[in-house]
Amino acid sequence: MTKKMIIQSSASALLIVGAVCNSGSAHAAGFEKSLTWSAASAAQAGAVVGSVAGADSLYYNPAGLAGTTSTGAEVSLNFSPTFSKFSGANPLQYSASSGNAGVGAVDGKGGFSPVGGMLASYKLSNQLAIGGGFYVSGGTKSKYEGLDYSAVSINPANLYSLQPVVETSLAITEAALGAGYEVIPGLRFGAAWRVVMVNANFSTVGSPAAAGYNPHQAITNVNIDDIKATRWNAYKLGLQYDNAEKTWGIGAQYRSEVKFTAKSANTSGQVETAATNPTALTTGFADLSNTFPQQVNLGGYVKASPTLRVSTEYSYTNYSKDKVLVINGTVNGTALSSIPQYWKNQHIGRLGFEYTGYAMPIRFGYAYTSQVTPSEYARSTFASPGSGHAIAIGSGMPLMANLDFDFAGEYSFASGTGHNIIAPNPAYPDVTNDAEFKSHAYVAHLSAKYHF
Repeated sequence: MTKKMIIQSSASALLIVGAVCNSGSAHAAGFEKSLTWSAASAAQAGAVVGSVAGADSLYYNPAGLAGTTSTGAEVSLNFSPTFSKFSGANPLQYSASSGNAGVGAVDGKGGFSPVGGMLASYKLSNQLAIGGGFYVSGGTKSKYEGLDYSAVSINPANLYSLQPVVETSLAITEAALGAGYEVIPGLRFGAAWRVVMVNANFSTVGSPAAAGYNPHQAITNVNIDDIKATRWNAYKLGLQYDNAEKTWGIGAQYRSEVKFTAKSANTSGQVETAATNPTALTTGFADLSNTFPQQVNLGGYVKASPTLRVSTEYSYTNYSKDKVLVINGTVNGTALSSIPQYWKNQHIGRLGFEYTGYAMPIRFGYAYTSQVTPSEYARSTFASPGSGHAIAIGSGMPLMANLDFDFAGEYSFASGTGHNIIAPNPAYPDVTNDAEFKSHAYVAHLSAKYHF
């Protein structure tokens, strides 16, 4: 029995790479979170496409670059430390085949992601403004350590030494340059050029069916490390309009589709059978191709009173474009196989409030995210196969004449029941029985803006 045979079906069941395209944290799906950085925006559930102005507009709606009332420069520093946790059934660990049910959902290790952004804008005239920045636009961090597969073995004394790791560590960052122009009072257009960068590491579990084994007899732990991609052809377009009294306004933003191929020069792993101790697999390479889909945001605000502003926004992301994650590469000299996704389009509804009747503003928001990960393709490191919810509250204050500080707290969660029908060995799907998949995150949003 060769290592090449041992790894072949594990390569076919390479679950980790599917997570390359699932950077959503606990309250999102697909690539991005429903709420990102910027304390003032996050506290209103991100419902700011019609009202955002200044440096943060480069991300939320480039038309808002021209929305400030005075000329000069603004620098925006944002830090949103994110603490997330996932739970779910891991590959081949939950199966009723051969009477070995194994274990169901297990808790993963808590993850920390330093989300943030640094942006700047400059108002060249009363009508024209430019901006630039670098920020995190997506990512996730989920990890399951020391997994016990002895319960699914034909002999419980076997398949316990390897204790594999299942992990997704993904960061999507962007560098952008943009401009906004006010055509007539209240009507603004904007555009931004984006450079999108992907960095990731992943690990998963498979079974060497091609070598004559099933999950009760042998398992493999496969790793793909240092996955990187950079795309230079992304852009955003934006529009804003508000009335002369600023009592209501509307906005729209379009984000272009980005097709990418992420490359890894380092694939590795281990295999354990009922008769052998864990054995190392030789290294290889992998290229992963997928699409960061187009997105449309529509929204607006209305002043319900001189001190209360209510904002709403709808976001559509074309994730149904991602049907298969195309994989080209090897580990242990054997070709890897592509991974079915069959994601659903994402719909996000946002509702935000800002009350300015006190010395410090009070901001509150709620966001609903539709299910993107299908219930029949659920994974422990994916966004949960169900709808997601996020709530946030925050405030802000001036620290000095030209320096503003904003802060917010966020809690997000999602859950759903699902299984996974992917099966290199048809008798042994990755997750045979329905299990509960859950995720949640706590985020502290901190922002400082300096006006020159």
